[in-house]
Parts: sequence; C-alpha cells; structure tokens
Amino acid sequence: MREKSPQLIAMVAMFVLTASPLFAQGKAPASQVIISAAAADPTQTTLFLAGENFEPGAAVYLAGIPLGNVVVGSGGQTLTASLPAGVLPGSYRVFVIQGNGKPQNATFDVTLGATGPEGVAGPPGPPGPQGDPGPQGETGATGPQGPRGEVGATGARGPQGETGATGDPGPMGPQGPAGATGATGEQGPQGVAGIVSIAGWGGVIPNTLSTPADITVEGNFVFAGPTTTITTLENQRVTGAAEAPLAHTLAMNPARLFRYGLCFQAVDGGGPVTNFAGGEYSVGELNNFRTSWTAAATRVFEAGTWNVGFCVASAVNLRIDYTDNNRVNGWVMVTNQ
Repeated sequence: MREKSPQLIAMVAMFVLTASPLFAQGKAPASQVIISAAAADPTQTTLFLAGENFEPGAAVYLAGIPLGNVVVGSGGQTLTASLPAGVLPGSYRVFVIQGNGKPQNATFDVTLGATGPEGVAGPPGPPGPQGDPGPQGETGATGPQGPRGEVGATGARGPQGETGATGDPGPMGPQGPAGATGATGEQGPQGVAGIVSIAGWGGVIPNTLSTPADITVEGNFVFAGPTTTITTLENQRVTGAAEAPLAHTLAMNPARLFRYGLCFQAVDGGGPVTNFAGGEYSVGELNNFRTSWTAAATRVFEAGTWNVGFCVASAVNLRIDYTDNNRVNGWVMVTNQ
C-alpha cells in the first residue's frame, strides 16, 4: 500500500470534523456503514463500492482526494463515484463519510490497476500489547448422557398450571334443515332517482292513417304507426322522443293543420289516446312534401301499464288523410324522480 503522509491524514481528519455537523443535523441515530467490496472499472474512471447503509449525500475520498458524481443505489447497498483523471495503479484507502459518529463512517483498502509480485516477507515485528479479552465463546456441544440415577422420592405436588391456549376450531358440521319462511316485511321507502327502464319502437306508418274533424281542446289523437309498452309505479317519470315522416297526396297541395306529439294509452281497459303535453300540443301544416315531424316530452305517471307512441289529430273541423308516409322511430325512458 502507498504510504499516506501525515499531512494527508490530517486533511482527512479535518474534513471529518468539518463535515460532521452537516451530517448530524436533523438525523436520527444511523446504522453502521459497512464497505464489503471495492473495485474500479477497466478504464479506471469509476469506483464501485458494495456494502450496507450507504445514504444519499455520502462523501467519498480516495487517499484524501474527494470523488465526484457519488450515486447511492436503491436500498443503500451499492455506491459509485468518479475517479480522478490519470489515477495511477496501486493500493489506496477509501473513506465513506456520512456523519460525525463511528457508525456513520467507514474505510476500505482497494487496489487499482495491475498488482506487482508479492515481495519478500520482512522480519517479524515486536509483540504488540495484550488486547482486551474477547467475547465469550459459544456453548460447546452437549456431552454424552451419564448413567441413570436411582429414582428419588416423589416430590410435593406443585401448584396448578395456567389454562392452556384454546385449540383450533373443529371441522364445520353438516348444514341443518332450512327454517320456515318468515313473514313478508313492509315495503321499503322509494329508492333514489335513476333509470328504471328504456324502450324503443319503429315501423311503417300506413298510408290509410286518418284523423277525424276535431276542434276540442284535448283532441281526438290516434297513434301513427307502431307503439311500445311500458309499466310504471306511482309518481315515476316517463321521458321520450319520436319522429314521423308524413304527407298527403291531395291535388293542388292544400295545407292541412294537424296536431302531433307523444301520446299514451292504458293497456288495461283501453281509454283515450292522451298527449303527454295536454293542451300544450304542437300544430303542423301537412302538405304534398313529406316532412319528418319530431316530438319530445316528459310526464309524471300513475301506476299502470301503457302503450306509448307518436300521435296525430286534426286541428280544425276537417278530416285529414295521411296518404304518403314513411317509418316512425322513437324511444321512451322510465325514471324515478
């Protein structure tokens, strides 16, 4: 190993004393830093250390020379640092400094480059002072068992021991017979608002469709083409939309005023075809030019089962024949309010 000058050792000691407060501030007691292996890459540019408890911010010195680009690997078991340019082959002492206590610092001797042949052994040095006693050794192996002695007198009965720990549960027994069905409970409160069901419909509107003359407020509505069927509970909301292409083929193309919209009709017992919007219906002008009429509406229903579809009615005291039609399409959705 290269000899380290007293000035070099003094520099390292001064760095330790100067850097120690920086490592000590705000840190809990650290674990012992250990260097178990050290080596350099073939180009002598990077130093690799393996060990335990390396921390980010560690300072690394090679024979008193600070090394840059210090990187601590995940888990604190590896550390790399850049070697100074032109470092010569030989043996050096590596210092890792992380604080002002012995557990936070470590040294390790490393050989860089080729190693020459081992020299002739020098004369033995004088005996050193006796060291402190080492720790107690491990207990030796148990010796062979001696001969059995005579049976002694029965001793007094000892106190009752503590209750032992509860054993593991036993296996599950066979399932018993099913009990009788309990009485039906009361109906719970209505759930939160949400979609209950969605239905759609579509199909050809016959060219034989007609509506009678009508000037009443509620109108004599009839469904234009196919419908769909929905079921509602009390106070559920029904929302939907539909479109229907309609026209007539009268000569001279006279305009015919008609009402249109979304309508419903009770399935059980029939009843009138009723516009969702009541008296707030829309009025269109029917002519020879086929036009797609669109209706959209929403309404709160009572409990029941209903036919829902696109509907039309005369808006004046005149029968209207819808003789040039196409396909109706629509959808309807039931929700809790």
